[in-house]
Order: sequence, then structure tokens, then C-alpha cells
Amino acid sequence: MNTYNPDIQRLVRNLIRIGTVSELDLERGRCRVTTGGNHTDWLNWLTSRAGSARSWWAPSLGEQVLVLSLGGELDTAFVLPGIFSMTSRRRRIQPKRCISPLATARSLSTSRRKAP
Repeated sequence: MNTYNPDIQRLVRNLIRIGTVSELDLERGRCRVTTGGNHTDWLNWLTSRAGSARSWWAPSLGEQVLVLSLGGELDTAFVLPGIFSMTSRRRRIQPKRCISPLATARSLSTSRRKAP
């Protein structure tokens, strides 16, 4: 009995994929991603907060991201931004600081307090 099912294999491969942001629609809060030779439809990206407290930080064109697909179908996917890559490297290593470089060549930075 042959148990190989190409549809199931495709769904499993599509559950979690690495891709690159290829287009942005900032008005709708969506992006398109190129992943493994596929170009996705418009997908929502994930944010840290989306309730009464909200955060907004759009991914950048060319940013490497994870595509998380419910049931393995790319049309149900969400985009999780933020994978360092050869074109977008980590800045400096400062384990006790939270640093957010901005496009203006400035950055937001804060230090962790010592535990009481």
C-alpha cells in the first residue's frame, strides 16, 4: 500500500515557511511574501498587541519573515516579521539593553533595571 500523499506533503511543508516581504499595503496592514518560489496573496502581519493596547510596526520590503499557515494553506497564513539575515544583520550585542534602531539613524534605547 502506497501511503505517500502529495497533498498532505504540501500542507505540511506550508505550515511554517521562511520568506521575504515583496510588497506592502500600509493602509490595510498587509503584505505579500515570496517564499520557496511562491508569491503569496495579501497577508496580515502579526503584532505584539492588538486589543485595547495596540502596537504598529510594519515589516520592511525585503525583510525576512516567517509565514505561519493554518492547516498548511497559504491563503490562511499570517506573517511574523523579524528574522535577521545577511542583508539585515544584528547591530551590536548589549545583553542588558533593548535597542530599536530607526530609519532616521537614531534609535530608542532603554536599560533593564536590576531586580530588587
